[in-house]
Amino acid sequence: MVAAAAATMLVAGCAATGNAPAVWHSGQPSAAASTSAGPPPKIETSNGVRGPLGDVIDTGLPDPTGSTYVIYGVTGGVVSEGIPFGFAIGVRKPHNVVTEDLTISEYQASATTAGFHAFDGQRALVGGEVQPAFGYYVGTPASITATEAGTTFRARFAPWSHDRGITVFWFDPNPALNNATWATLSAFDAAGNRLPGQDGTTAEPSQVPATFPELTGDTGTTVKLISLDFETRAAVVEPILFLPGRDYCTKLHIPRTDTRCSQEYVIENSNTKVSLPIAAKVKLTNIGDGSVDCYGTMTTGATCPATEADYTRAMREGTETLVYLKLQSGAITGIAELYRP
Repeated sequence: MVAAAAATMLVAGCAATGNAPAVWHSGQPSAAASTSAGPPPKIETSNGVRGPLGDVIDTGLPDPTGSTYVIYGVTGGVVSEGIPFGFAIGVRKPHNVVTEDLTISEYQASATTAGFHAFDGQRALVGGEVQPAFGYYVGTPASITATEAGTTFRARFAPWSHDRGITVFWFDPNPALNNATWATLSAFDAAGNRLPGQDGTTAEPSQVPATFPELTGDTGTTVKLISLDFETRAAVVEPILFLPGRDYCTKLHIPRTDTRCSQEYVIENSNTKVSLPIAAKVKLTNIGDGSVDCYGTMTTGATCPATEADYTRAMREGTETLVYLKLQSGAITGIAELYRP
């Protein structure tokens, strides 16, 4: 990952070679993974997390520098309020240091209910790097799978040493895995019986919480503005899903009978705050005086020119502002207000 292009929650993970990756054959789950020995490593983070909680798990997957991706338990910082732990992914660095590139945690229910909980899909990062999909499951399954477009992928996994009733899992990066739609996870016992999914259900594969676009490189995405400071050229945002109800249900594989599918639009929050730099030159648009000509679209935002003062005033007034951001090399180059019918 290139540091200059990374958001605060995605701290650069460039490092010298760490532990040698474990041998793993595609299509076979890992019943165990190598864990760290000796004194606990220091966490390199800008998100305030503490730990590691339990052993650091080596995934056996290298980043482009040859450093091994690791997953480990953390507390505090960006872990959801009231939730006792989360899991961070990063890489090993020299001198017993691990990076914290991204932290996930439960945010909808108890963190220890049987079944799937926090999960993040694979992420395409700057420079062609792919951060593997990972998550955790409360229980001790014999296998974990993900299904995308009719193809089933088997996860590697390892028990969390801090609580061996919790299983950490991850997937080899694969071009067939689509972070925008990949949401069906299943867990099985040794006899092939389906184990509890999300919230303890067993009848169907789990519909996991939505994944949110990575805020790195050159991209565009919808966010909620938390703070905006044009003097220091910095913004804090929360990634969101903002979609017409029908599109939302299609994206998350939700049955059409669900009431959300008939809503004009659906907003799903990520409950994650990300700091981003604002480029020296940024294009600002909003809905102006409310004229329909300014509305633009629900996906790319309003079209009428706005000023830094307009956005500063809206933030000062405490107005909840949803926007479409354009990023170039990880910096904000465009902010377009989203019209809500």
